Amino acid sequence: MKILGIDTSTPVLSVAIVEDGHVLESIHKGELTGPQLHGEILATLLKDVLAHYTIDAVAVGLGPGPYTGLRTGIAMGQAIAFGKGVEVTGVSSLHALAHGYWRRGGKSGVAVIDAKRKEIAWQEFDETALKGSPTLTPLAQISILEDKVIIGPAFVTQPFDSLTVLDPTPPCAEDIAMLAGKGLGQPLSPLYMRTPDVN
Repeated sequence: MKILGIDTSTPVLSVAIVEDGHVLESIHKGELTGPQLHGEILATLLKDVLAHYTIDAVAVGLGPGPYTGLRTGIAMGQAIAFGKGVEVTGVSSLHALAHGYWRRGGKSGVAVIDAKRKEIAWQEFDETALKGSPTLTPLAQISILEDKVIIGPAFVTQPFDSLTVLDPTPPCAEDIAMLAGKGLGQPLSPLYMRTPDVN
């Protein structure tokens, strides 16, 4: 089964096609410290990928992340799934961070994503699964993560000198698709973790 993965939880947008756990194509565009250009970039990336493959399902990163970026990714995923007549599911972008770390040989740690407003979203994980629930924490209280293995891009986009990030790789669409292929998808309810400013 070919699954289209989409992640828009950071300024680095990614789309991928995964079949039975194997990445057939993966495209990333944007810079972590660059502007949020989800609407301008995502449609082009999807057009390029879908020109070469027929898909059987769509999986979308649910964040946490910026409201507009998540909304853009989810809306595009829903539109493609409707147009193709396939199912669409969501996957936590924190879970995707952990999954990518496992694929690169890592074990346990804390996945972190920039939540803006001097806050980060994070969740711990062990060698096989997430632990607990996503947590939103102000940078002023981030000492609770000292001595943890930190992975993810939060401290690239919100620098914080007292913590060391072992692996700053952002969430990737291939991990979104792989997790969906393992039956770990969930309903399309974005993880904003705060009340959005935009309706």
